[in-house]
Amino acid sequence: MVGWVLAVGSASSPSIAGNWNQTDEVTIYGGKGITNEGWAIPFKAKPNYATAKFYLLRYLNDYKGFDRAIFNPSKKPKKLAIQPSSSKIISTEMNKSSLLSYLLYDKDKIVVDEITPRFDGLIRNDTQLYSMSIGKSLTSYLLGHAICEGYITGLDQMLNDWDVVQDTLYQNQKLIDLLNMSAGDQDHVTEKDGFLKSGRWFNSHALKEFTQNELKGTRSSFKKYNYNGLPPNIVFEYVIHKTGDEFTSFSNSVFQDHIGIQHKLIQMKTKRLLDGVPGRGGSIRATFFATRYDYLRLAIAMLDDWKRDGCMGKYLKEIHERRISKNASMPSGRKWQAKYWRGYGGFFHTDLLKMSDRHIMGMNGLGGQLLWIDFDNSRILALHTVHGDYDHNKIALRVIKGEEDLTSLLGLTKGKTQKTSIRTTKYDRTKAGMEMRFKCLTDFATANDINDLPKNQEIESLSANLEGNDYYRSKRQIVKAGISKEAMDANKAALVRLVNFEGTNEEYCAKPVL
Repeated sequence: MVGWVLAVGSASSPSIAGNWNQTDEVTIYGGKGITNEGWAIPFKAKPNYATAKFYLLRYLNDYKGFDRAIFNPSKKPKKLAIQPSSSKIISTEMNKSSLLSYLLYDKDKIVVDEITPRFDGLIRNDTQLYSMSIGKSLTSYLLGHAICEGYITGLDQMLNDWDVVQDTLYQNQKLIDLLNMSAGDQDHVTEKDGFLKSGRWFNSHALKEFTQNELKGTRSSFKKYNYNGLPPNIVFEYVIHKTGDEFTSFSNSVFQDHIGIQHKLIQMKTKRLLDGVPGRGGSIRATFFATRYDYLRLAIAMLDDWKRDGCMGKYLKEIHERRISKNASMPSGRKWQAKYWRGYGGFFHTDLLKMSDRHIMGMNGLGGQLLWIDFDNSRILALHTVHGDYDHNKIALRVIKGEEDLTSLLGLTKGKTQKTSIRTTKYDRTKAGMEMRFKCLTDFATANDINDLPKNQEIESLSANLEGNDYYRSKRQIVKAGISKEAMDANKAALVRLVNFEGTNEEYCAKPVL
């Protein structure tokens, strides 16, 4: 993942003229490694809109160049409660920074739900968003489930029962040492430079290539915190090794049954695709893509586990209890940085500055991605961005600290709380949604002497055939799905609009016919 070279002019968005370091020129950052001015935007950079959009496209499409594993959605996704509101502060941030998505969950409901109006509609509720290093924490969560289901004995289990890491520094390591980034591997691999011996990047090649080459014959050094992307890749592969032929059923029980994801989750592998065809192998890597609400569902599952204090709750509490100090220098400047977290445990950041007496665990990703959980106060912050150029002090630190009223802090305009499944698809093709819109159309037709609407049997057939479909449906496709040709010919515009309506059902019912 070494920097691409490109000179290009790109039209900047008209919605942010005068707001944010605007020129039409795209800057492509070169250099070595992912965090040393290579594939990603460097930490200290100040990208303009055109550059941010270029990198957003790079990040969103990254998985398409690699093999990947697909975890299918649940048939019964976890329902979310939402208190409709708008945030003046978050909206302003989205118009002056590269902030993409902001979800704040507080005491069992979403109280802030904002999505960027910019970047030409690339960010939607069904967009697969990149995890960056949040994937490390998901790996830990999968390991916890493997322990709770008896595949692995516990955090003190050693990796000496796995031939892949034989004759390497990881062979006699306890899992907890890998999860705490304290395996004594600092003389061989770092987050900044990858493998020191070869310069190869740990996310770009199969694990076995490293254990048979750069790591062969290595021994552990002094155990200290050395944050890098190799340990989570090793742990993920170890979970696959221990679950064996049952990995598919095991992962389904986690993603579908326990978390209740609504869309597929894409887990990346290390093998690049030369012909665009997936399924060719490669090691799993701790990077995934999921929709914004499914990130939140992941954190809610962890919060619920903690509260229930069952096996997974005990696992999360154990990794928090066994955390270590980063021994990092104090953070400086106004930009967000992981140094605000003073501890680390189980692939989670811990001990947030001036809040170390609380049970707060953070999942952080390159560029400013955040998924933070305050277990004491049942608050979750889920934030996605292109770059960490947002006001992290106000919309992240002060929010999770919890000492200020959210309405005042974030400029909230609240509505009435609703218990509902949040629609994360472009069209509402659920049975309930279709029935509601057809009822509104029928009521409108009765009041306005419109005839020849579809019969109930046709509506039921259409609803059944379109459930789960999220593509635009033409007149021909709607007829094929169950509506009679006669009804379609009589009310083509109204029926095509009903099936393909992108707003809420309430918005549709306010005006069923144009």
